Amino acid sequence: MLKDRLCIHPCDATLECGHICKGTCSTCHQKRFHYPCDQQELIVYMCGHSRQQRCHELGPRCTQPYIKICDHKDIPDISSRSPKCAIYQCNRYCLNNCKHNRCNERCKNECDRLPCNSKCTRRLHDGHYCFGVCGEPCITCLNCRETELPDEIRAAINGRNKRNISFVELECGHLITTGKLDEHVQKFEQETFLPNGFMHVEYPRCPKCQYPLIKCKRYSALIKKIHGRLEKFYSGTETLLVDTLRQRRNSDNNRQKKLCDLFIHVVGLFRNLKEQVSTERDKILEAVYEHVKKNDSLFLTRQQWLDLEQEYNRLIFIDRFKTLKEVLENDFNQSEIQTLNDNLFGPNQFTQSICQKCKTLLYYADDDNDIWQTILPDQLKWDEYEKDQHICDRKWMMCSKGHLMWVKDITEQLTCLQCQSNDNGNARIGMPHRIATPPLRRGGYRRSYRR
Repeated sequence: MLKDRLCIHPCDATLECGHICKGTCSTCHQKRFHYPCDQQELIVYMCGHSRQQRCHELGPRCTQPYIKICDHKDIPDISSRSPKCAIYQCNRYCLNNCKHNRCNERCKNECDRLPCNSKCTRRLHDGHYCFGVCGEPCITCLNCRETELPDEIRAAINGRNKRNISFVELECGHLITTGKLDEHVQKFEQETFLPNGFMHVEYPRCPKCQYPLIKCKRYSALIKKIHGRLEKFYSGTETLLVDTLRQRRNSDNNRQKKLCDLFIHVVGLFRNLKEQVSTERDKILEAVYEHVKKNDSLFLTRQQWLDLEQEYNRLIFIDRFKTLKEVLENDFNQSEIQTLNDNLFGPNQFTQSICQKCKTLLYYADDDNDIWQTILPDQLKWDEYEKDQHICDRKWMMCSKGHLMWVKDITEQLTCLQCQSNDNGNARIGMPHRIATPPLRRGGYRRSYRR
């Protein structure tokens, strides 16, 4: 009986993420509060961890206590009260080596071993030779599972150059030829590290599924180079960031709390509307409460927050429409009143273009001001909630001194405002520059002189 009362007509609206809504007229409440996009997206946090989430969901920060990329069995002693996922800096000697070359640095330092281009010569237990590359873990025999392999891999291992062809098996399970993967990572490095000293906060990814390459030994020097830049921000030990991190810890950094405050603020806006729109208001609030209760989370998608903003503006116009209803019936023709009814009460999204049409009809024609009302608290923008997630979206940049910036449009004239303020302060105070001491190599020592 309930199914007979629900409209199962597809919504088919184009969502903010660009996908077509898969909900129905009932589940999307007549396009007023959309069902979450069923597409899954892989997000990569700045620390290197990744997870699957709903498309364009304003989700949580990384919940892991630390990230560790070396092969040592040590368990890091990381404080659970740290507001960020820590990048573990292992002080033991690096295990990145092969029979041709080895790394002489500590794990926390950038590897000095270049990737080995020799093919692995190990014979597997079934008698076939490994198709991996020297220095990487051996690949499960490709000859024995040839029928399961993609056509391009099968053609490569059976071609004329099969004695020299080698593959790298990535963390996601995909097999990529060594030459193609090297070209892909080399292009990534050129696009990530800019000539002006800035760096995109990003990791090399699988060419097929975009999974981050964090523990691929072949590119450990690049990963450690990225972590070395990020460690200044994540550790909190650099003197340049002490004041910033103190403010960050003293302020409210709990993303769940921030979105909870936003949710309470939005509900308060709806509750403060006049009583004559209570019927329409209660319907949308009931839909929101039902969604939050079902998912047990306040992490709404970007489209759902946009829906709430559109419905809030719709209710403001409905309130004015009901207030001026008698005047409208005397001054307007039937077609204009029908247009208002369709836009305000019809099964459609109340976009800003529709808002402008209603503004003209409801005696706002002489007012040039933008009457669109945002649901955000004062002096806040959606960018604040988007960048607070700390994900690699090609918008986070880091200067050569370790200052993070969230930039939508990258230009060649990009400058770090925090560096400029620090340089001006140092010029006034006269702070001396510190001379960095070169790191010790294995078996090395520093000379000491007695006066």
